[in-house]
Amino acid sequence: MPPYRRCIVLLADGTRPDIFAELLEAGQLPAIRDHLVVPGTSTCAVTAFPSTTGPAYLPILTGRFPGPADLPGIRWLDRRLYDRRGVLALDSCRSYVGPAGFLMDRDFRADATLFDCFDRPASIFNPIRRGAGFSGNRSKLLHGPTYLYAHCTDRWDRADRVAAWLLERALHRDPDLLFAVFPGADEYGHLISPRAPEAIAAYRRLDRAVGATADQLRRSGRLDDTLFIIVSDHGLTPTHTHFDPIPFLEERGFRPLYYPWIIRRRADSACMVSGNGMAHLYFFHPDHPSPELMHQLVTSPAIHFVAHRHHPDGVRVIGPDGEATIRQIGEQIEYHPEGTDPLGCGDLPALATPDEILAHTFATDCPDGPVQLLQLFQSSRCGDLILSAHPGFDLRDRHEHPEHRGSHGSLHREHMHVPLLINHPLDPARPARTVDLFPTILQLTGRPVPGGLPGRPLAATDADRPPRPSAKKQV
Repeated sequence: MPPYRRCIVLLADGTRPDIFAELLEAGQLPAIRDHLVVPGTSTCAVTAFPSTTGPAYLPILTGRFPGPADLPGIRWLDRRLYDRRGVLALDSCRSYVGPAGFLMDRDFRADATLFDCFDRPASIFNPIRRGAGFSGNRSKLLHGPTYLYAHCTDRWDRADRVAAWLLERALHRDPDLLFAVFPGADEYGHLISPRAPEAIAAYRRLDRAVGATADQLRRSGRLDDTLFIIVSDHGLTPTHTHFDPIPFLEERGFRPLYYPWIIRRRADSACMVSGNGMAHLYFFHPDHPSPELMHQLVTSPAIHFVAHRHHPDGVRVIGPDGEATIRQIGEQIEYHPEGTDPLGCGDLPALATPDEILAHTFATDCPDGPVQLLQLFQSSRCGDLILSAHPGFDLRDRHEHPEHRGSHGSLHREHMHVPLLINHPLDPARPARTVDLFPTILQLTGRPVPGGLPGRPLAATDADRPPRPSAKKQV
């Protein structure tokens, strides 16, 4: 028998592992402590680049990175379609900020989602719900109105409460997979700060939802065979300065497309920002991007690095004082810096496996950087240039209402490190990616794990769940 008959995943959008650790240490998350940390594991995982809502859901829900799934950002341009049919073509560009967010579910490429692997899946406030079915989409009537109300009033606490209410109702149908999104911490992090009282209150609301869910499962005798996971898609950092690539390009004679102005005669470039700590830049003339333009970008204090394709199978990373080339060679990755290492990988071996790269770079400024850049450039919708911002800076100012005071999306550690709490012991010696959760969930619920996935199960195949603390003592 598999250890668990069902799985509940709560995606606490935009939460940070250090804030979780501080609140747990202070005793302010008692339900999460009792039902996940004590019987299982509280750790930190590396999410996917770009570290932004939607693309960073894909590793958990499909077991694939955003690049191979062809969802390279919260905004993107498909230059093949733009060149052929013009920017008015439905599929030539996208911004998932707003009503077009409901198109995300049809835009990514994957053989199957986690919902396809279960018999009775349920999804709440999730933009990626392919495979959940009509009845499994438990927020289909409330998603749009709830988010619109919260956006117009800045009352994202209401959205969290609706998510908790829908979670309680969905459990009455005994789903074998339930995936629910709690947006409050992310939205208040953007509006005010990741450590604003309103954002911290979202962690406590999540704890109350965990406590109510555990009580409901205990009363029906389902608690002990339920796999419980809390994870995030990205971190958040405070933003003090906006550096907008659009006027940067315009000052140099370019006519870029950008949201909301995606119709522009004689456009020769495009800027698509995600999160707002990363951006794709597209150029429609073969002479661009020029080395001079890339040098001007990286000398800005806002830009951590610029990356572009380098020959068919490689990526070139450019920092202010050095460059590096990344190439896939069989099952290994070559990382060759010249001058100051732009990703700060340190003494990484010249050839290393993806797991070795993750272990070696986990605590660096750009965790898993070579792996993440290679995967993102596999997308046909990827820009000619990728910009990643330093913490404290973001890459969108014009037409960003309300103004963002917190940002994410970059390859920096504070955006890439996310909390991972699970009521099952994991290998403490092995660093985790969120892409590992897809095979881990399948393994622990007794389902076959497909081959060819970039992630691996985090729990040993023969791992037996340790005895839980007495349920009566936790009441």
